[in-house]
Amino acid sequence: MENQNNLVNPFKKTFIFLFVLTILWTTAFLILSFFRFDTVIYALEVTLSNDGKIEAKKLAWLKALFAPCYILILLLGFYKVTSNLPTSSVKFISIYLIFIFSHYLFYVNQNELLGRPKYEDDAFELATAILAFATAIIFFSAVFLGRHLALLFALAMFLYGMEEISWGQRVFSIESGEFFQKYNQQKELNIHNFFNPFIYYLYAPFFLLLALFLTYFRNIKALKKVYGKQTIKLLLKAGDKYYLVYVLLVYFIMSIFSFDQYEFLEQQFSVFSFAFSIIFIKEIILEDKPY
Repeated sequence: MENQNNLVNPFKKTFIFLFVLTILWTTAFLILSFFRFDTVIYALEVTLSNDGKIEAKKLAWLKALFAPCYILILLLGFYKVTSNLPTSSVKFISIYLIFIFSHYLFYVNQNELLGRPKYEDDAFELATAILAFATAIIFFSAVFLGRHLALLFALAMFLYGMEEISWGQRVFSIESGEFFQKYNQQKELNIHNFFNPFIYYLYAPFFLLLALFLTYFRNIKALKKVYGKQTIKLLLKAGDKYYLVYVLLVYFIMSIFSFDQYEFLEQQFSVFSFAFSIIFIKEIILEDKPY
């Protein structure tokens, strides 16, 4: 207990220090922007832009304003996850790292390896959607095994798969309507491209939230009823048994340093979800098996 307190106190002091800096930054940034907005934009252009020009000035201003808050929240979440990690397994983690980084090396070099440029709805993007649909089917089958809450996970994965293929737009040659042509960044029949370019900043919080779900959140009293559900218990059991939170932490770290490789993370997430659903069904069968 004493060692744990020794670890918590330095983090608490660091977090308070960073929190105060964030408040000071936000206050000073807002005051300076109110009186000298053009000066603030010029400073951002000089320090952040490669060519010294920023086209989307308001967007750049918002990024600079909220960047410290974003980093602070991620730091706090990362600490909560790492302080509640299960005992690591070198065997499983080694396998995960080898698979993830082998896939990553292939992804970033696929144009040279395959001798052609990447295009929309190629085999890998379709495979991402297919795995998402397969995951949805597996979770849906768990409903018939008495785990009714699995229906939510099935629905989420189905929506994810449909978003990946823009709800079959190119498959069925569907034209985008005027609304999508005007407001969707890629003019496609999907929802996520309405949030570009902000959506790229949601990958790290998303993976962090999933990691928190498997670790820290289970200790929160307000969520006791949620974690008391049979479906959630089995999900946690599956996650703990195969140390899946470590995979999510790798995704979290990669999403911070690889904003331009978001499709790789989407492919990996489909693989992760598919594997998780199979392990989940396996745990159901083992639990229901008569002895």
